[in-house]
Amino acid sequence: MRRQKKWIPVLCLLVLLAAALLWYARPVNIYTLQPQLEPDRLNVMVSRFLSDGYRESREANLDSSDPSMAEVLAQLEALRFRRPPGNLMRQFQKQVITGRQVRGGEYEIRMTLYGRTGHSLRLGFFIDEWSYSTPSDRELPLSVSNGETAGKALAETLWALGTPVTSPS
Repeated sequence: MRRQKKWIPVLCLLVLLAAALLWYARPVNIYTLQPQLEPDRLNVMVSRFLSDGYRESREANLDSSDPSMAEVLAQLEALRFRRPPGNLMRQFQKQVITGRQVRGGEYEIRMTLYGRTGHSLRLGFFIDEWSYSTPSDRELPLSVSNGETAGKALAETLWALGTPVTSPS
C-alpha cells in the first residue's frame, strides 16, 4: 500500500502536465495569440508563385476606416489556430529554416496587424503552413483546419486588395 502512494504525486503531475498541454493546443483565435490586440491597421505582403519558379508580389496597407479592413479582419477572426505543444520548447531553441519546393499558383503571406494599444500580431502563410511571431520575434508554427484552403482564400482576397510591388532597376 505504501508503495502505491509514492506514485500518486507523480501521476497527479503527469495528469496536470497533459491537461496544460491540451489547453495550450486548443483552437484559438487571433485575440488569444495576442490578447491585447485591438486591430487598427494591417500591413501585408502577398506573393504568388509562378510556374517558372519566380514570384510576383503585392502589398496592402489597410486601416480601420477602410471597408476592406473589415472584410479581411472577418476572415482572420473566423480562423481557429492550434499551437503545437512543442512550441513551448521551440521558442527557446535555435530557429531552423527549411526550404520547400513551390509550384505555380501557390501563395506566401506576411502580415502584421497593429492595434490601437500599440500591440501587434504577425502572421505568416506559406503554401500550406501557418506561423505567428511571438513578442520575442520567434516564428512558431500553427495549424489551421483546412489550412491550405483557408490560406489560399485569404491570399486571393489580399491579392485583389494589393498593389503590385516593383523591384528596383
